[in-house]
Amino acid sequence: MNLKERNKDIIADILTTEIIVIVLFAVYRFFSSNFYGIHSAEEVPFWRIAYIISGRGNLPSFSGFGYSSFGYSLILAPLVFIFGGGASAYSVALFINTVFLVASFFIAYKIALKLFPDVNKYFVKAAAFAVMLLPDIISSAYMTDGFALSVFLTFTVLWFFINMESSKTPLFYVFMGITLSFLLWSCEGAMGIFITGILAFVAMIISKRTDKLSVTA
Repeated sequence: MNLKERNKDIIADILTTEIIVIVLFAVYRFFSSNFYGIHSAEEVPFWRIAYIISGRGNLPSFSGFGYSSFGYSLILAPLVFIFGGGASAYSVALFINTVFLVASFFIAYKIALKLFPDVNKYFVKAAAFAVMLLPDIISSAYMTDGFALSVFLTFTVLWFFINMESSKTPLFYVFMGITLSFLLWSCEGAMGIFITGILAFVAMIISKRTDKLSVTA
């Protein structure tokens, strides 16, 4: 591929990515535009803890806690503190959900490229785009129940998993550990992913030590 063709390919790649981002952003915002406040019981614990963290008191007449609420509540708490809760805080939270989901597309695309290097990247990009249009993911755009954050963190953890072998810096594992911990703190269903991450980390340490011993021998 000559320089001219390579430049065309880069431009086409950038344009298709921009189009996908715009479409995803528009879809997520379209579905979330009609919601201005809590409309599901699943959202209540997250906002309740956010109110407590921000020093705004509590949501009256609501019950329910759960350790899994804390992760997403840490994101909601500054919104409650700044806007005092209400429709403004809720609208900004939905916008943040959209950012999480659009960012998840980029990570899913990078993961797919790594796993399927021989597949045309435009097909890979289309597949990642299709995943982000799954009904459960779209619904997370207009629900402040932490699912959008969980999607983002899950894809991020998967990216760490597939890059473990090629990484040589301690910071990689530090950030991987932080992401795994925050995912567990944000989604109680992520226990399996958390345990898998710990086992993968231990397996990698054993593998590297075994390689060093074999080289020394």
